[in-house]
Amino acid sequence: SVEGDGLDVLAASLVDIMSKRDLFPHLGLEVPLIYAALERCMARKLVGERAKEATEAVADWEMACAAHHRRMAQEHGDQWVQLEELCSRDVVGLADLKEAASKCGIASEQLESALEFLHESGSLLYYASHPGVGDDEVLRETVFTHPSWIVDAVKCFIHEPDAKEQNDLFRAMIEEIKETDGDELETYRETGKLSDLLLCR
Repeated sequence: SVEGDGLDVLAASLVDIMSKRDLFPHLGLEVPLIYAALERCMARKLVGERAKEATEAVADWEMACAAHHRRMAQEHGDQWVQLEELCSRDVVGLADLKEAASKCGIASEQLESALEFLHESGSLLYYASHPGVGDDEVLRETVFTHPSWIVDAVKCFIHEPDAKEQNDLFRAMIEEIKETDGDELETYRETGKLSDLLLCR
């Protein structure tokens, strides 16, 4: 409600949901720093945004991740730069990622585990071990390091008119409704009830 009635119940419900291990299997587990280092390669901008909003504990974690990232860069030099460059792409072949990671001392199993974790946390998309993929070898061998890229790619083929076109279309539709179904429109404006006639337009 506007007065905030029920917020305590909502907060308690959210805490209850967030503490369920079946929904959040990684809850409370210690995440290897290499996972965070890979995430930093793939989402440097996101890490910076997180750091601004971080609590003290998260800020300490971010500092540890940044230090690990710097150490990996110092230890592996050009190989780490190549891994970062590969991870900065929107889409990466799993074989290429494994090869670059191995040159930085990251074993194939460790990389796959990190990719699974980062997939589960929403940082990237990786479907190699997901049953819904079936026999789609191309999807199994692809890592989408920036999931928003998929949305942008789809927008190239499926898109709505720009705002001006939408406003012009909306105005024309309102005028047409006024002419043919003015009473229905007035009822909607007064009561907020949408009639079948308007809904099916």
